[in-house]
Parts: sequence; structure tokens; C-alpha cells
Amino acid sequence: MSPRPRVLVCCNTNVRKHYVVGEGLERLERLADWEWLPSEGESSRRDVWGGPSEDPADAERLRSKIGDGFDALIVCHGAPMVDAAVLDAGRRAG
Repeated sequence: MSPRPRVLVCCNTNVRKHYVVGEGLERLERLADWEWLPSEGESSRRDVWGGPSEDPADAERLRSKIGDGFDALIVCHGAPMVDAAVLDAGRRAG
């Protein structure tokens, strides 16, 4: 039997509390093991709620965590931008 896929969800507390719930979460839990990486960052973009985190520490935490062998990444409000550095950190040796 092959191991279950691992999914990393990176978002703020509001999204986790109100959106990563119910039937969608139950389906995810049937299919994969998942972990939440809280990211409460804010964007300086005017009149944009929940834009990407501009905090370099949030980006570093995401790069570090995604390198732990996740198969998928889900991002939402509060997460840093997924850039080349994040993608490179998530690549599997092989």
C-alpha cells in the first residue's frame, strides 16, 4: 500500500476557522494527510483584504515547511506569494 499524499494548507486563522471545514475538509481527510501552516501576514496593497503576506519571515517558514515532503500546497488569504524559491524548496530529490 502506498503512503497517503501529504497536503500543506497555508492560510490565516480566519480562513482556517471558516473555510477549511465541513464536507470539503472531510473529503480532504479521506484522501490525504494534511497540515495547516498558519500565516497571518498582510498585504500593503490598498483596499485589498487578505492579499498575500509581505512578511519575509512568513515566506521563509513556507519555504522551510514545504521542503518537508508535501505532495500538494493549498494557499489562501494570508499566505505569502508562491514564487520560484517556494517551488524550488518543494521539489523532491529524485
